Amino acid sequence: MTIPEKLTQAQLRDLLAKSQAHIDMQVKLNAELKAQVDGTVEKLVAMGTVVSSEKFEELTQEISDLRSKMKNPASVINDADQKLALKQFTVKAYGDWSRQVKKDNSLKSFMTSMEDQYKTLNITTDAEGGSAVASVLSMDLIEYAIEMSPILGQLGKKQGITRDYTELVLISYPSVADGLENVAGTSFINGPTTTQEYATVKSEVIKVNAAPKITDEALKGTTYNVYADLIRLIGREIAITLAAKVLFGDGTDLNSTGMLASARVDVGVGGDSFKPSMHANVAERRPHGVFPVVSTGVADSLGVTSVAIADYFIDLKNALPTMYLGKASFHFNRNTLGAIEKVRDADGNPLFIKSLMQGGPATILGFPVVIDDTLPNIAAGSTPIIFGDIASAYAMANGDIDYMQANPYKEQGVTYFEYSKEIFVIMQASDAIILCAVTTVTE
Repeated sequence: MTIPEKLTQAQLRDLLAKSQAHIDMQVKLNAELKAQVDGTVEKLVAMGTVVSSEKFEELTQEISDLRSKMKNPASVINDADQKLALKQFTVKAYGDWSRQVKKDNSLKSFMTSMEDQYKTLNITTDAEGGSAVASVLSMDLIEYAIEMSPILGQLGKKQGITRDYTELVLISYPSVADGLENVAGTSFINGPTTTQEYATVKSEVIKVNAAPKITDEALKGTTYNVYADLIRLIGREIAITLAAKVLFGDGTDLNSTGMLASARVDVGVGGDSFKPSMHANVAERRPHGVFPVVSTGVADSLGVTSVAIADYFIDLKNALPTMYLGKASFHFNRNTLGAIEKVRDADGNPLFIKSLMQGGPATILGFPVVIDDTLPNIAAGSTPIIFGDIASAYAMANGDIDYMQANPYKEQGVTYFEYSKEIFVIMQASDAIILCAVTTVTE
């Protein structure tokens, strides 16, 4: 069953009527099938012990086939259809209410209107309706943002992050020494070995807000779906803003420290990003707050030749620890994709492989490709490609602030729709991703 993108009350009523007809039809079909099953069982009983094993198996199979055709009437409408229908109806109700908000902007008046419409359409209980309204109003914007920006959808979702949340990160393992044999006349007491070391990482805050205003004439003089349009337009801008903060935030003014920020990537001569995650000498160890890179060795491209670029991707893949390869993906923008699509290896095979199965993902060296145009272009000093398991490297959670409200009192003649959202982010395993660094510096 397909649901149109926007539903009027009449359309929703028709949809429910059709759904009820489907249910009634399925109930009738189930009754007919049950009668067939009962008749087959009676045949089996009447035959008693004279039935052959082959005939018994045949009848048993017939009963099984009939029962498998029976369906639960409630399954005629699937969960996705129900959710979409309810969502579209809630969006319509909010748009209608917003046009008369200056007469009565109370939550009670909105909920009363919703309850009346739910009772009229008989689609759910009052309590469920209230819960659905709250869910739609509080979650639509951030869900839309994640859909609009693939890089946000790649982040880990970590419950329990707070404003001052901290975690320990293992930065060195305990050491093990050779054993000594107990020989008379010699000391067999071994010296102490080193213990594992930890560093602390702390959550950071990203805040976004929007306050578009709609004139009274536009709000009252049209049946246009104001709320749905705001979701579409604000959601797009939130996607761009959040992705930019996650990737390039400088750590000030509630921007967080982005994955590709200068504080996270050090590719100068002797830069920390070239150092290993673990090293006995602390000075030679990459700081836990810095991501590793693999240099292209070329000032402004991925490689001098097509074969060199193909070899570079092999090096990039092999630089990622084995434990993260199972969930690894390549991430880059569409311009970078255009350059990669032209690459061939030494045998003439394309590096970028489009799926032979319709709807399947494209791959590079067998790993999925995620296109996000927020990522930078290939240029001198840039980091245009992220390879690895971003969810293990960087995580996010909803913050303490998340609301949208209509404010008709801020300015005469207009209504402001005020939206504010807070997100907590935290860097986790810095070796879970490898960055491509377009630079001649290699260590």
